[in-house]
Amino acid sequence: MIRTARFLGGLLLVFALQVFAERVAPRAGTVVDLFVVVMVLNALDGNLVAGMLGGLAAGVAADSLGGAVYGLHGFAGTATGFLAAVVARQLVVQQLAIIGLLFAVAAVLDEVLVAILLRFLIADPPAPDLVLLGLRGASSAAIGVASLRIFDTFQGRFTHWRKTRRRRVKMAP
Repeated sequence: MIRTARFLGGLLLVFALQVFAERVAPRAGTVVDLFVVVMVLNALDGNLVAGMLGGLAAGVAADSLGGAVYGLHGFAGTATGFLAAVVARQLVVQQLAIIGLLFAVAAVLDEVLVAILLRFLIADPPAPDLVLLGLRGASSAAIGVASLRIFDTFQGRFTHWRKTRRRRVKMAP
């Protein structure tokens, strides 16, 4: 239950940040894909169903902001979240370099899947820009690793606080 609430809270935060970024810098969404970061963070524990459903939710949220065919990012996010969970389950993803690589590959995979789906749905879709694709992978890796480090730091501090806090002793009447 807490995991689901944490994911939904992160998804709402990312949604708000993406809306703000689109207002401030309209091209920011082409370079940074925060929905993929939330998707991979959700899939890092290797739970296949959670990765798939998290990818679906993040994809549908991305679809609601984009102007493309509704459901493209939802389908691509489902596949990306599932594959990220499979990789996290099969590999030991505890080193930051491997985790960063997983974020980068997931961002590129998500964009490639959207381009493939557009190829099936639209007669002459625009080809994805390879420079922006590389920037999207690099930015997703950097933001994903940084957010994972921040989350782990706060979780460690919270655990330490819970172990060392003073407990109030209640006096018997």
